[in-house]
Amino acid sequence: MGEKNYLFKNSPWEESARIPLIFKLPNQKVANSVDQPVSLIDIFPTLIDLCNLQGNPRKNNEGGDLGGYSLRPLLYGNTKWNGPNGALTLVGNNGYSNSENDQTYSYRTIQFRFIRYGNGQKELYDHYKDPHEWENIANYKKNKKLIQQLDNEMDNILKNR
Repeated sequence: MGEKNYLFKNSPWEESARIPLIFKLPNQKVANSVDQPVSLIDIFPTLIDLCNLQGNPRKNNEGGDLGGYSLRPLLYGNTKWNGPNGALTLVGNNGYSNSENDQTYSYRTIQFRFIRYGNGQKELYDHYKDPHEWENIANYKKNKKLIQQLDNEMDNILKNR
């Protein structure tokens, strides 16, 4: 709390949005560390996959499809990840009455954090060069294609959830 002169925990930056995730698997002898950002929504599909659970997770036929991806490939050291390139965070500081397009989203890939505010403003940080997210590089012309790519990846996650 307090980074960038922002007092509240609910912010789109690394120190607020990042959550460490640790799994302890039975009979796993060697520890495995992964840099791939994933989402909490991936935990339930992972448990279904690891425990070989059967059945329908819906309460009734009106329920939505299960979101997320199994983390099994990452947990067992396989580099073939089937999920998105990054983890999407909805920063719930715009209120529930606002539409999905009016919300603030933070999208973290291995190298970048891309933030899209409900008012249309954008921020982009390169974690290889700026791990504390001090220099917003969203307005640099050379990053226009990268921003479009990250914007599209974010939209695909929102569309497929």
